[in-house]
Amino acid sequence: MSIRTRMVIMASIGTMATTKDNLDRQAWIEEAFELLGEAGMAGVRVEPLAIRLGVTKGSFYWHFRDRQALLDAVLAHWESRETTRFIELVEAGGGSPDERLKALFGAVLGDQSGLGPELAVRDWARRDRKTSAIVLAVDNRRSAYIEERFGEMGLSQTDASARATLLYGLIVGEYMIWRRETATQRNERIRRALAFVIG
Repeated sequence: MSIRTRMVIMASIGTMATTKDNLDRQAWIEEAFELLGEAGMAGVRVEPLAIRLGVTKGSFYWHFRDRQALLDAVLAHWESRETTRFIELVEAGGGSPDERLKALFGAVLGDQSGLGPELAVRDWARRDRKTSAIVLAVDNRRSAYIEERFGEMGLSQTDASARATLLYGLIVGEYMIWRRETATQRNERIRRALAFVIG
């Protein structure tokens, strides 16, 4: 091997190492999560991600075996960001069970950045059994958390489950239903809705 060839190889290795060090695994996951919300699962591909991140496709393989490994990581990030994060935030704030449920509602609806990925993941689940199972588990976890808070309020398991269904449906409905109303009208409507559901 010539000296020139060795120098080229070493330069390439140095460039790749710098890319690896400067762009960690989480950066790929978060950018893919954002792209998921914009273009759906089919749009989450290595090449457009590399362009958005300003790196070569080769740097992707420092962190992921293949595209499927990235998609698996994106699903885990979705659950962490859109479920675990909100539960931990609400629990850290403390308060009575009804106060925590209202805080959960406000936190989720106050973060509209999760809407695109949420819809994309659910659309993805319609076509993929593995993703469908993950979405089912996440919905069960979210519902169980809400149901537990209603249980703490003294409701029977049957009533707590029914109330949890209503509150979770109200959260989803606020995401999906478009209305023409002022901020004041919206706040008053939500206040009344939560009073009916939570009490």
